Amino acid sequence: GQIGLGFPVLDTKITDKALRDIIQGLPAYCLQVQGDIDKVHTRFNNTYAQLKARGEDVSDKEALLFNTYAQVPDKDYRDYMKRQKDDYYDNAGDMKNAIYLTIMKKAAGKYNTMKQDATHTWGGPSEEDQKVIALEALLDKNLKLTKDLQAKLKAKDNNNNDGQSNEGGGGGKTKTKNKKNTSNKTRQEEDEAWKKVAPKDGEPKSKQVGKKTWNWCMHHQAWCIHKSNECKLGKKQQEKQTKIANSATTDDPTPAPATTINPTYAAMLAQIAAQCE
Repeated sequence: GQIGLGFPVLDTKITDKALRDIIQGLPAYCLQVQGDIDKVHTRFNNTYAQLKARGEDVSDKEALLFNTYAQVPDKDYRDYMKRQKDDYYDNAGDMKNAIYLTIMKKAAGKYNTMKQDATHTWGGPSEEDQKVIALEALLDKNLKLTKDLQAKLKAKDNNNNDGQSNEGGGGGKTKTKNKKNTSNKTRQEEDEAWKKVAPKDGEPKSKQVGKKTWNWCMHHQAWCIHKSNECKLGKKQQEKQTKIANSATTDDPTPAPATTINPTYAAMLAQIAAQCE
């Protein structure tokens, strides 16, 4: 009687949907298990096997897997799998004519290698992230010092003004400060405003203004007489960057490779140097 009512067919459709929901929820499951690729692959294989046993299939398995690997909480691993994804869609390298099993083999191999690497903290910040964190901490420290210095200078200025107003009190006269003529300063600021205007992409980094040749300095973020590779500030920034990199790797006996300073870091350090001058 139940067959006539269609219950077994209904049960099959419900089960198929539940299995599909499980396999489509693989990216969320990857987050839940903190990027444990072994667990992710076990869930995928078990669910997919049940679907195939019921005469069902999963379309675009490769895209599902790449979306899942993108949820792994380790930047170096995500970057690696992103390159594999690019190769897959370009049909190049090891991903040429690859199927979902090839992708899973690559993903598992990289996962096991990185987990066994004693120099790599799984899920920790990448080397680039560590530099950004160190620079942000340095910038916050300098900003705090600048604010404290401004507060002290303001308090000192107020004390000086109070002392001047009380001088010569016997004569009943109050000294007033003469206002400075700021017209020359304003004109100078207007004349030099162009020095802060960076050259656009494709424009030369050197130009003639008056009788002088001016060069765009990436460290000062301004037009200067010197060139970027001659800039003393740039050398100071390089020294600071080296100290930061060394302090970030004091627990690692292996010396860090020399790196070229990132322009973004250079701009941040230039701001710090400008505040400290």
